[in-house]
Amino acid sequence: YALDRNWDQTEVPLGTISDTKLISLLVGKGYNATDLNRSTLIRTPNQTYFGEDKVTFAIVDSRGKPCGFIYRQIGDKLPKYVNTPESLIYSKSKTLMGLFNGIKKAREEGLYIVEGPADLVQLKRLGVLNSAAICGTALTKDHLILLKSLGIFKIYISLDWDSAGQAATERIFFDVLP
Repeated sequence: YALDRNWDQTEVPLGTISDTKLISLLVGKGYNATDLNRSTLIRTPNQTYFGEDKVTFAIVDSRGKPCGFIYRQIGDKLPKYVNTPESLIYSKSKTLMGLFNGIKKAREEGLYIVEGPADLVQLKRLGVLNSAAICGTALTKDHLILLKSLGIFKIYISLDWDSAGQAATERIFFDVLP
């Protein structure tokens, strides 16, 4: 999947790990297995965010701390993308994936906002570091408050040109930005 899109190790670390092995590695670093299993950050009772049938991306907050995951199903399975559930650590409406690495440049040149991790990886691959993904189509007022608090006052919205992306762009311009 990653190689078909010309992604390499500089944009996306390639490989796979099972949720069980990941938990084992984290326990080895001092985390509590019971807490990890209850957290829903790695898996829920109905799904896991890791495996050979998925491409998993870490969601990092504006301070550079991992706060969740989003995976893309490989193949035609639906839903195509699944985010970590809302928690005390991860709030989709307040987190912009990829923002941390481009804050300085975004302050100077503005921030490009895209829908998902694949869009973000493509921009990073092209050298556009001042970019972030909303992990869906909902840019919120909380996102704007976050950006203002970080000194980012110019944004460029570049959502997919499908019906969902067009509707979201319209909603952003009429409901969120005014």
